[in-house]
Amino acid sequence: MSLRVRKRLWSTAAALILLAGCPTRFDPRAEPIGSSPNAEADHAYREARARLEIGDLKDAEARFAGFLERYPNDPLAPSARLGEARAAIGLGEGKKARELLEPMTTAPTDEHDPLKVRARYLLGMALHRAGDWSGSRALLRPFENEIAADEAIELHAVLADDAAQLADVADALREYAIFFAGARPAEKLYVRDRVAALVAKLPPTEARAALERFPVEGRRAESGSSRAVTRSIGCVLPLSGKGRALGERGLRGALLAADLVSPSLPSGAPVELKLRDTGSDPARAARAVEELADEGVAAILGSPERNETESAAPKAEELGVPFLELAPDKARRGSLTFKLVRAREAGAGALAQMAVKSGARTVAVLAPDSAYGRAMAQAFVEAARSHGARVTADLRYAETATTFVEPAKKLLAAGADALFVPAPANQLQLIAPQLTSSGLLRMANIKTTGHMMQLYATADGINDKFLQSTAKYLQGAVLAPVFYADASNAQVAAFVEKYRQAYGEEPSSLDALAFDAVRAARIALEQGGATRAGVGAALAHLDEIGLTGEVGFTAAGDRAGTPPLYVVDGDGLRALK
Repeated sequence: MSLRVRKRLWSTAAALILLAGCPTRFDPRAEPIGSSPNAEADHAYREARARLEIGDLKDAEARFAGFLERYPNDPLAPSARLGEARAAIGLGEGKKARELLEPMTTAPTDEHDPLKVRARYLLGMALHRAGDWSGSRALLRPFENEIAADEAIELHAVLADDAAQLADVADALREYAIFFAGARPAEKLYVRDRVAALVAKLPPTEARAALERFPVEGRRAESGSSRAVTRSIGCVLPLSGKGRALGERGLRGALLAADLVSPSLPSGAPVELKLRDTGSDPARAARAVEELADEGVAAILGSPERNETESAAPKAEELGVPFLELAPDKARRGSLTFKLVRAREAGAGALAQMAVKSGARTVAVLAPDSAYGRAMAQAFVEAARSHGARVTADLRYAETATTFVEPAKKLLAAGADALFVPAPANQLQLIAPQLTSSGLLRMANIKTTGHMMQLYATADGINDKFLQSTAKYLQGAVLAPVFYADASNAQVAAFVEKYRQAYGEEPSSLDALAFDAVRAARIALEQGGATRAGVGAALAHLDEIGLTGEVGFTAAGDRAGTPPLYVVDGDGLRALK
């Protein structure tokens, strides 16, 4: 149990002893949960709840919706409705969450009913996501005095943004100050930039006094409207709106690479990050690029959202600013755009080449029936054929599938030497046991008979928990994740440790890509001098090893080199050289 949790429990206990007649404070994280007399319904609800608590919002949303369809009158139905709304809010689906919650807030029940109070709070959050700033503020303000200070950070962040959107500068500054006091490093940088934009129209003395209340360690003074290139890197990221979760991940990696959170990872002279929130709006992304170009940034880190990149990248090219893309994007750009995400063909091609090199003469594919799955399957098939292999099966499965009995039967009939599965780790976790039980894959410490397939998969999102539960079904499998927290790699291990210290959780592929992007820009600044042309030229000739493998770019701006490959060995992964 953490010190923070112990303190909270002790404070609650003390309050109950001394103030027995006082009402319990509202805890935004403590959802009221009952039980169901129907064992199946109870189990279904708790499964959905578990997916919500580990952050698998899409799956949680689908499971809660399924629960409400099957058990609309169950005692747990109101809690399931709240759960589906929470998942929808997390996914940026403000309108859907509003539709779920409004009937609960107007139901003819006691106004102090815990479910109704929870629904009002979540509806305030949903209205914020939907852009109803005044409605959000009206619902959420009463909770300011009901939530303990250490649990109210999210509330103050939303109320601050509501006030800013409503041009209530004084109230926005008050809320931002409360938010800032308990914010994480990435959030502090965000708050500082929001405050700077908010006070821009105030008299200079008042604006300066307001900004002094929001100091960010490691950040130097802005360069104003000067067009001279400075040692600064712009970040154009969605820190609000539907892309907020992705934007924060990108910012976290960027902060570490810039030494603004955890000094000692990169090396070289310090740099400044200049942040702009796109609000998940492509037009705002393009305007942000113009602002940053005018402020003299040497390069810009782009949004992981493709539609924002489609507006921001051409604008950066037009203004002559090197642009580092985090979005998967096949569009051809100019000479100053550098893509951190490898083309799909690179991973599929590397795995196909490895399969044929290892002796496979026949191959099969089992891919999700999605744009990604179809594209990866096609890339693998083309690469395998180009190396002389024959394709005996090319199968699809629904993205929501949880059983793979039928595909396993077809794969048994295909009798291929190698099987390619372009699936993320959470899907591979379901697929691998079925393939192993069907006699297609080797299992640890089990003697095998008959013809076995060698598995090749992408497995993005793979981590230690996945390996603990699933590695036994994947012995000898070759995987090509975008990023893997390889403890045997000193550079990766240092990054993971610093990330855990700074943010208290595990890094994702996007964190690692953003880190590599900003680190590349820092190296280019050292090599290219103080001009954008020099930085662009240095990026074009970059040859480094990053967290996500080789960091270099082709003449067309695509990521160069082959992706890192790993083989499942025992209960871990071993890098293939």
